[in-house]
Amino acid sequence: YKRSFEDKNKSLSADLSYSGGWNNDILYARQDYYDENYGPGSLPTWRQNTFSKGFNYIITAQTDYVQSLGKNQKLEIGGKFTSRRVDNDFLSESFNALAGMFTNDTGISNRFIYDENIIAAYGIYSVKWSKYGFSGGLRLEQTFTESKQITTNERVPFNYFAPFPSFHFSRYFEKNREIRLGYSRRINRPGPRELNPFAEYNDPFNLMFGNPRLRPEFT
Repeated sequence: YKRSFEDKNKSLSADLSYSGGWNNDILYARQDYYDENYGPGSLPTWRQNTFSKGFNYIITAQTDYVQSLGKNQKLEIGGKFTSRRVDNDFLSESFNALAGMFTNDTGISNRFIYDENIIAAYGIYSVKWSKYGFSGGLRLEQTFTESKQITTNERVPFNYFAPFPSFHFSRYFEKNREIRLGYSRRINRPGPRELNPFAEYNDPFNLMFGNPRLRPEFT
């Protein structure tokens, strides 16, 4: 949505988006062991089946307002809300030679749900004069997250507030040349795979698992 005004020096816009996806993955794995002469090895054949079903979505709502404050000045303010969920159900079963059947790997099978909601507001002021330009802004974010391990009935909530200041200083030259000095603070949030404490096996020698208490990285 975009709102037009008689005053061309201001504008208002709003956006709403939704995206989601599903996945259904099946893996049948078998590993055989041989000796140095390619004969049967001393270890029995390893067989494993994994079934992974997942669903995820993200909803984003954002609004922005721009107002000119004179010939070479501009003010931008806005807000943004983001809601995200990742739901992954993982089942693993290994072949039991004594029982002659596949049995559930209770130490691996799990269901993990991750919810994340972010509320943000920002303001940016910019000005140009002669051969120089400056812009400074501040974004404030309140984040609510919860990692839920359904299998073990464990919930790890983590809520945090963070400011993100930024500024840019420019010097303009002839022939469209420009030198800019800038600073900004950014965030890198851990993904669901980095938060899920249950191990994900690709084979007996390669696995990965996460930490639900992992904190975001600021740069």
